[in-house]
Amino acid sequence: MRFIKLVLALSPFALALGCVESHRDRVVYSPARVYGPAGVAVSPTSDRQVARVYPEATTVIIPTPAPSATVSSADVETANIVRRIFEADRGLAQAARNARISVLNGQITMTCSVATRRDRVAVRNAMRSTPGVSRVEDLLRVEHP
Repeated sequence: MRFIKLVLALSPFALALGCVESHRDRVVYSPARVYGPAGVAVSPTSDRQVARVYPEATTVIIPTPAPSATVSSADVETANIVRRIFEADRGLAQAARNARISVLNGQITMTCSVATRRDRVAVRNAMRSTPGVSRVEDLLRVEHP
């Protein structure tokens, strides 16, 4: 009976020790020998024991930026008119507080979000009635339909 109690008491320790032993890495790493020209052994340049899968990049490619659009004076004037519309009407400014409005070539693009559909319609109508605007692209999301 004592022997069974002793075995039952020590079995969790034996199982835990066995689990730890089973997860140990059994691989022994040794420094790799790299042979250069004429069979001369080249010493490793790093103490890391990892073989590289991909070669080091030898050339750096710097992407050229996309040509930036020049802003015309008419677009600047249209943007100033839009800014004055929002300054004059605080309710409209509150409705469009999360909206992003940009002007390019007489086209207004509205992105981001507004709170309600009514706010979206109010902002869209105000932008359509702005002098100098040829088109309004409405990409606004409604947060609370």
